[in-house]
Amino acid sequence: MSFPESNDILTSPDGSFSCGFYQLGDNAFSFSIWFSNSANKTVVWTANRDRPVNGQGSRY
Repeated sequence: MSFPESNDILTSPDGSFSCGFYQLGDNAFSFSIWFSNSANKTVVWTANRDRPVNGQGSRY
């Protein structure tokens, strides 16, 4: 798995929500949905929140 650039995100048609890989630490990411217009990108949903993926590459 390779991670896209940090600005590679999808935004809902009305601009309320965005999704993409959200950085949780130095080398940990999760796929998340957040409020687009929130100053601190308030996350609304996260996939596998207890098991973020490694930024160096992950395999199943």
